[in-house]
Amino acid sequence: MNSKIKALIVENSNQVIDQIVRELNKTNIKIEHISVATETNFHSLLDRSINIIFCSYQLESFNSTQALKILQERGFDIPFIIISGESNEEIMPEMLRMGATDYLHKDRLGRLGPATIAALKQKDIRNEYKAILDASLDPIISIDHKGDILQWNKAAEDVFGFKCADVLHTKLVDTIIPKRLRQQHLNGIKKYLETGASKLIEKKVQIPALHASGEEIQIEIFIKATNHTHNPPIFTASARDLGEQLRSEILIKRNESRLRQVIEATPNGIIMVDRNGKITLCNAEIESLFGYSRNELIGKNVEILIPEKYRERHPEDRKNYFKNPETRQMGSGRELFGLRKNGVEVPLEIGLNPLETEEGMFVLASVVDISTRKNLEERFKQVVEATPTGILMVDQKGIIALLNGHCEALFGYTHDELVGKHMEVLVPHRFREAHSTHRQKFFESPETRQMGVGRDLFGLRKDGEEFPIEIGLNPMMTNDGTYVLASIVDITKRKVLENNLLQSSNALKEKNEEMEQFVYTVTHDLKSPLVTSTGFLGFLRQDIEAKRYDKLEDSLFRLERANKRMEQLINDLLQLSRVGRLEVNAEEIACNEVVSNVLENLASQIEEVGANVMVQNLPTIVADKKRLYQAIENLVLNALKYGRNKDEVEIEIGSRTDDYKYTKLFIKDHGPGIDPKYHEKVFALFQRLENSSESPEGTGVGLAIVARIMQVHHGKAWVESKLGDGATFILAFPNSYEEREHKNER
Repeated sequence: MNSKIKALIVENSNQVIDQIVRELNKTNIKIEHISVATETNFHSLLDRSINIIFCSYQLESFNSTQALKILQERGFDIPFIIISGESNEEIMPEMLRMGATDYLHKDRLGRLGPATIAALKQKDIRNEYKAILDASLDPIISIDHKGDILQWNKAAEDVFGFKCADVLHTKLVDTIIPKRLRQQHLNGIKKYLETGASKLIEKKVQIPALHASGEEIQIEIFIKATNHTHNPPIFTASARDLGEQLRSEILIKRNESRLRQVIEATPNGIIMVDRNGKITLCNAEIESLFGYSRNELIGKNVEILIPEKYRERHPEDRKNYFKNPETRQMGSGRELFGLRKNGVEVPLEIGLNPLETEEGMFVLASVVDISTRKNLEERFKQVVEATPTGILMVDQKGIIALLNGHCEALFGYTHDELVGKHMEVLVPHRFREAHSTHRQKFFESPETRQMGVGRDLFGLRKDGEEFPIEIGLNPMMTNDGTYVLASIVDITKRKVLENNLLQSSNALKEKNEEMEQFVYTVTHDLKSPLVTSTGFLGFLRQDIEAKRYDKLEDSLFRLERANKRMEQLINDLLQLSRVGRLEVNAEEIACNEVVSNVLENLASQIEEVGANVMVQNLPTIVADKKRLYQAIENLVLNALKYGRNKDEVEIEIGSRTDDYKYTKLFIKDHGPGIDPKYHEKVFALFQRLENSSESPEGTGVGLAIVARIMQVHHGKAWVESKLGDGATFILAFPNSYEEREHKNER
């Protein structure tokens, strides 16, 4: 074989895997292989790119029976060769019956190459067979002796309405056999298996079948039983939908009737003309438009409806159209006029549609009297075009009668694309149903007013883009009825400015609140060490005056500890303030490298508490390396301080892949846990939730620094915990970080 095959090897022994590859190489089979040994890995790596599977009969936690079941449930047709160390002769036929392609003993792999070639050829034959079945215009269905569906081609999907993937390996009797005939169907299979006799085998039979919709259809079937020497028979049926022809005839008649009704009901004039210009069909609107009766027009030359100044050139135009018939507007770029019976000319729009019939080619013309539009356009042209806003005039049915150039530019349509169309084309889909009701209410009580007071209004451009608008409504009374003249203004720039102002206002409010809390908290927490120092300075003075020198060391120790706490608070506050001010230098970072550096620098603290730190294989993310180091360091220090469970401190550092929008890192401890009601509070400045008698030293700034670092990365930090069950701190970095940065810059 010249091309390389992709193989999935289910085996935990490298020696056996190497032996498989060597045997295949002996027969010039080039192989690219992946090896698995568990059900989970088999599931994840199984896809349609796999050409063949070599599976050990039995592994420690996974076996070939399970693998075959998964393969069949997933609907994959992949050659499956079992390589076994078992010598039980009953195993091989059982595995072959279950769907294995071949069964080889590990000590006799000499025929692995030929078996592989044969399995791949069998797959090619099955693919060719399936292609032939899917190319068939008639449904072809195969079932086994148990009545399970083995084959269901494309035509079967079309006729019965069931998809192949939904019915494969299910019972035919539960699929297309009507309930009243199901027992008869089962009895027929049973009788054939026992006696070889059947009333249906190799006979054309008309029977009812069940469509996916629940409707019964009449089909004609021919069933062939394929008998095998050692295996039960396979039943294959070719079917034909007998009701299709009858339904088609009825449908044609209905469509003809509907077409006549549509032609008569259409508000446009409809006229059909042959190659010679003879009128063969027209509707009532044509009679009304031109003033002729139908009998006066049928069989006459169409030129009687054309002003004399255009008649001479029209036959040549018609001839050219029939040379290249296509659906199009007539007289593109020219004004068209028709001639009424009374000699009055009328401006028209005409759409041409070629119609091929058994009697030859015809042209079906849609004729519209545009007199009203012409009058309106002349009446408002100068005023409407001069206005700097979009102007749209609509009738009570929502049909656009007029618009100006600014409105065309606003929505991206041309004049001709909108006039005569329903105005809801300019309304976003989610508002269209309600808009029709609003329009009706306006015409019930028309008045000059703003549209949608208290609501945000949006328009829909031709390219599908929505944009914010303001609309002023003005009713207009004309001889043709009431219209509404709408003045439309694009307020996109104003909305952007309002949004920016609101964001700035909210951000300023948030910063002010944060500053108030910060000042209050800093004042309180910095004052505490000062009060402690002042108090012990007094004790120190009293002890010196009283010559109680044995107590001086304790007072000095307490003074030193208060001063150190003051220093730690100040350093932590400086570190917190720098997080939001320094520039974030985003780059690709291998998280394992950062974690390794953190653990190396904290080695003495880890050793001091005897912590056991477990680190998973972590992903690469886009972030600021120094800030990431700070965040992980603070969380590890937090776990070292508060993560003790009895006398043990266990810390786990890993990642999650349960959200495509974020890459998540976690630091987990097995300490006393945190009550859910305090999950948000722990990230606030100077917040410590532990008992003072039991807690380690801490300033309550570390987690606030973590929260600030994630904020500048446009990410999130939170804790998952409950009392008595440890705590897991999550850092979620956005996968589209660079794009978010770009949007913020804009």
